[in-house]
Amino acid sequence: MPLQTIVVGGGICGLSTAIALRRAGHHVIVYERYSSEADAGAGITIRANAARILERWGLDLTSYGALPCTNRLLLDGKSLRIYMESDVAQQEGERGGLQINATRSDLHQLLRREVERPTTGEGTIKVLYDKHIVDYDAERPAVQLAGGTWKEADLVIACDGIKSKAATIIIGKELPAKPTGFSAFRLLLPDAKIREVAQKFPNDHFIKSRFEKSTGEVWIATEPPDRVLAWWCCRFDSMHAFDIVIPDHESYASSEEWLARCDKSILLEEFRHWHPLFGEILSKVEEPLLWKICDRPPIESVYRGLLCMLGDALHPMGPYRGQGGSQSMEDAAVVEMCLRGVTDRAQVPRRLELLQSLRVPRYACSQMASTVRQNEPNMEEHYQQVLDEAGKWFQGQDQSHLSDRNTFEIWMDKYDAAGEASKALERIAATDYARTCVSSSKI
Repeated sequence: MPLQTIVVGGGICGLSTAIALRRAGHHVIVYERYSSEADAGAGITIRANAARILERWGLDLTSYGALPCTNRLLLDGKSLRIYMESDVAQQEGERGGLQINATRSDLHQLLRREVERPTTGEGTIKVLYDKHIVDYDAERPAVQLAGGTWKEADLVIACDGIKSKAATIIIGKELPAKPTGFSAFRLLLPDAKIREVAQKFPNDHFIKSRFEKSTGEVWIATEPPDRVLAWWCCRFDSMHAFDIVIPDHESYASSEEWLARCDKSILLEEFRHWHPLFGEILSKVEEPLLWKICDRPPIESVYRGLLCMLGDALHPMGPYRGQGGSQSMEDAAVVEMCLRGVTDRAQVPRRLELLQSLRVPRYACSQMASTVRQNEPNMEEHYQQVLDEAGKWFQGQDQSHLSDRNTFEIWMDKYDAAGEASKALERIAATDYARTCVSSSKI
């Protein structure tokens, strides 16, 4: 019989996990805290490792106007002087694909459309909005709604973000994510407003080139050691996304919540000494999102009993490697493979153990690498130190992917989460068969 499962959280991780569980043949109820109309107006980059998962599921983010990243410019925020240019398109082969630039709402709509797609011969998904989960029971397993009602299932998966109570239950102690000392402004601006900005620089050919259509170019403007602005186009070039990282300050009242908003005057003040281009752009902002960047050292447990956690609930990380959302989708892809063929909840703990063995080294590496900021002093030294420390997750295994930054980043992008899970299941099946043969020979 298919499992009856509960997923808590209807964001990118939660919907991806629901899709994965349905593909594995199980029934899913998703409890989402916010209304069906809630929308985080921010951009997102989908790395090649996650883009291939969407492709495997038959989901095309380019149908929502997402653009492959083909070129990346690193430049000085004050002068627009180019430090480095990377022809990302040439890396497609070695990295297994290209990064996709999109908006969070477009990715969410793509996943939601798949969740709501009528199916036959598969599992089922039902999403319940405005349902706040306040507690978990790992053994029953069950979730408690804000009104006090408990709902049971064969398996509960918490995808409810950085403040999830599931983390304390699974870890066995309080281990909250801690502020990193940085916050990120996240905002979207329509192309029409950006065009107004372009008209203020009619004789600057470099700035004019930024507004060419469908270039797939990403600008990363920096002010060492602690300010970074990333800018890309998406939604068929009709929208411009900005992720802007600055040192945190108590007066900003930033929040770990994705939907927290702030006064744009903070943004204008922070960047008034940058090139006038950025001041003109930021003056067009109405109400930016301001997200407090938090992280937590990697933990080695993804489950307890029949309660599992994924996404930001499990592995919060900074934005510097662009892997946050992508690791959540990897989580889901591995869940799909690990729970295929499961027909009884008694089989679940062993499959969760497999999930844990596959996911911990991956998300641990991603979390550790995401502590390295692009423009920090001694960045390369810090990165190599992280790679050296990451070796503890691969004791007795090949560690060639940790040899240097470029090799590591290729491994991060090219990794096939579903394929590796499938291989692991085949190894388990072969071992079980061998044990059965040995037992039979003794009879």
